[in-house]
Amino acid sequence: MESARLPAVLAAAAVASVLALLATRRRAARLEERCREIEEAHASTQRALSQMNRAQRELDLCALPPLPDVAVMSTGWKRCAQALLAVEDGYARFDGKRTAPKATLISNFVEARPQPHKAEVDALLARHVLRAFPDLCGLLAASPALVLLILDAPTCCTVGSLLDVIPQLAAHGSRITIPQADPAHYVRQVRGATGEQQQQQQQPEEEDPAAVHASVRTATPLHIRNQRLDQWLSSHRRCAGLRVPVAFFDFEASLYGRPKVKFQPLHDLQLFFRLGYPARPICLLGVTLSFRAPHESRYEGHAAALTPSDLEGFVASEASAVGLRSTLIETVRYGLTFFLFELVAVEST
Repeated sequence: MESARLPAVLAAAAVASVLALLATRRRAARLEERCREIEEAHASTQRALSQMNRAQRELDLCALPPLPDVAVMSTGWKRCAQALLAVEDGYARFDGKRTAPKATLISNFVEARPQPHKAEVDALLARHVLRAFPDLCGLLAASPALVLLILDAPTCCTVGSLLDVIPQLAAHGSRITIPQADPAHYVRQVRGATGEQQQQQQQPEEEDPAAVHASVRTATPLHIRNQRLDQWLSSHRRCAGLRVPVAFFDFEASLYGRPKVKFQPLHDLQLFFRLGYPARPICLLGVTLSFRAPHESRYEGHAAALTPSDLEGFVASEASAVGLRSTLIETVRYGLTFFLFELVAVEST
C-alpha cells in the first residue's frame, strides 16, 4: 500500500520543489530589479551632489556688517572670536592643496525614531513658543513680513511639535521656512517620502511620532529652500521688513565649525543679528551645538577652549549691539547642548 502511494508522494514533492524554485527565481528577479533601481538612484544622487559641489564652490554670501562703535563685547564674545581665528589659521596651515573649498553641507542625520532628548528639545521649544506668542497665528496673519526660521531634519519633527501645540499654524505653513543644505534631504523633504517609509516600517501596534509628524508635514505646505542658513540669511537681506519671531538653528555640529566647507555657526548667528532678522519686541532663538574641540593638528593648544558660558556671552553681546537684551531661558545637555534664548527689545523692557 505504501509502495503504491510512493510515486504520488514523490510527484507531489517534485511539483512543490519546482513551484518553490520558480517562486525563488521570481523573488531573485525582483531583488535584482530593486538593486538596479537603487544603484541608478545612487548614481543619480552622486551626479547631483557633484553638480551641487561645482555650483556652490563660491558662496554668494554678504559681508558681515561691522559692529557699532559703541558696542562693548563680553569676554565670552572675545573668546569665541579668538577661537574662530585659531580654527581658520589651523586649517589654512593644514590644507596644503589650496583648492577651492566645497560648500555643500552633507548631514549625518539618520532616519530613525527620534531619541528622547531630541523629542524633549522640540517639545520644550514648542511650549515656549506658545508661551511667548499665545496668538502666533494672529501675528502671522497681521504681518506678511514675519516668518519662522527652522533648521529641521527630513522628518520635520520640530515643525511637528509646533503643530502639536498650535494646530492652527498649519494654515500658515508657507511662513515656516526651512533652509535645507543637504540636497538629498531636500528632495526627501519636498516629496514627503520619509513619512511614507517610516509608516511602512513601524510596528502596527505602535505609533511612531516621527511618522505622525511627517504625515502632518505632507499635508502642510512648508517653505523649504535648498540653501545653507548663511546663504538664506544673505539672499534675503534685501527683503524689506523681513523678521523672524521664532528661530531654531539646530546645527547639531561643532561650535568651531568646518572651515573645509566654510561652515561657521557663530558666523551664521552674527549674520542673523547684524542683518536685523530678530523680530521685535520679542524673538525666541534656539541653538544646538557641540563643544568638542577640533583636532589638535588644526587648533593651537593656547587657543580658547569654548564653554556654554562663552556662547551665552557671545549671543548676549551680538544682541546688545543691535538693541536687544538676551536671556538664556533653557539649556538641555545630551552630548550636544541645546540653548534657548529670549531676545527682547531694550526699548520695550
